[in-house]
Amino acid sequence: MKREEVINGIRSEAQKVGMDSIPIEIFPQPFQSIVLTHNRTENYVIDFSVSALLSAFATAMGNSFRLRIKGLWGTNPALFFIFFGKPGLGKTPPIEAAYLPIRKLDEERMRRYIDEKRVYDALSKEDKGCASKPVLVQTVVQDFTVEALLQAHFANLDGVAVVYDEIIGLVNSADRYNKSPVNEVLLTAFSGGQLSVIRRSMDMPIFIKQPCINIIGTTQTSLLCQISEKWMNNGFLDRVLFIHPPNSTIAPWIDEDETMLEQSVKAQRDWEAIISKVYELKRDKPQTTLNFTPDAKTRFFAWQNSIISSVNAVADETRVDTREMKRCLITAKLALIIQILRHVCGEAGRDTVDLVSVESAITANEYFEESYAYFKQATGMQNVNSTKKTQFIDSLCGEFTSAYALKTGRQLDINERTVKRWLKDLTDKGVFEKLEHGLYRRNEQP
Repeated sequence: MKREEVINGIRSEAQKVGMDSIPIEIFPQPFQSIVLTHNRTENYVIDFSVSALLSAFATAMGNSFRLRIKGLWGTNPALFFIFFGKPGLGKTPPIEAAYLPIRKLDEERMRRYIDEKRVYDALSKEDKGCASKPVLVQTVVQDFTVEALLQAHFANLDGVAVVYDEIIGLVNSADRYNKSPVNEVLLTAFSGGQLSVIRRSMDMPIFIKQPCINIIGTTQTSLLCQISEKWMNNGFLDRVLFIHPPNSTIAPWIDEDETMLEQSVKAQRDWEAIISKVYELKRDKPQTTLNFTPDAKTRFFAWQNSIISSVNAVADETRVDTREMKRCLITAKLALIIQILRHVCGEAGRDTVDLVSVESAITANEYFEESYAYFKQATGMQNVNSTKKTQFIDSLCGEFTSAYALKTGRQLDINERTVKRWLKDLTDKGVFEKLEHGLYRRNEQP
């Protein structure tokens, strides 16, 4: 066990990074160090911090890294994240910290564009005819129309990120521009479909063969119903990773000393170095398509087939969670992100997605699905159960041991961490009753 791994383990225990939070142990050690430091020195919630860093890292990767999933079907790393929780929980600061290196790059591009535009505007009409008109290249996009988003993406085919402090603004954009199908464009982009737009007001049509659009934003719990109403029937909800920490207690501020400030500065510097390494990889090789290693492919396919079996086993189709069949693409994206993250942290190769990355992606996806349960509860959708969770509950009747629950989880391809979390959560909700250590009883449903 390496020194950094030991230190991170001790820090995780001391900072009470428990089973309920996102499993940071699946990520490389330098990444864990940054997360733990931000948690201690900046009060960043672990769940928000990890997700924000993953979003920014995926944005830095862009279209330069793709994963072949099956046949000709492939994907880029782009993901949709929404953080929600009570006011003051600290949803926005982790996003700003994670995206700071990318915003710095955008600032450099903006300054260069302004200088080039000034020179171009000073040219005579004849000289302009022989010169190329400067184009502003940006990665982070905020308030936009569909046309503006696609123009920004067309100028930066490697990919863009929609960063909204209040994601409800994105939701309202769909209503504000009746001729601009925001949701349809974003859904197509998520699935990897081609995008094109032709408008009379445009100098030329826009065509993006491989769109790569990341989304990240925040909202308050009280606004979730508006999001649910807008996105319930168009498939958008199934593609969003909603993040809500199980422990939503706002951490008290503690006195800051010079050591804490130094640690915070170092963590941010280390993160900027990780992002810089991604851009260095892209300069060396503009686009790379990775394949699964044989054992990783076997594991990924087995996991996906277990979901397919779970869906097929539900006789009443109305009880099937529509998110279930979207998990494959999301998990593939996570595996790609984690593989390249491990590579730039010096813990893996970059040419294939290996078994470690696949296992980590599956674990992360299971956490995100558990986090989605908080969204369903907050919006009154708790009656729509996850297919696998429903099967897990249905498989446990009468009295049963925790060992039997773990065995049942393995049969359904649910990892141990998730089973233990479900046991605790379902016991707290009264579905199960804990009789003694390691012994439970399922309560009869009313």
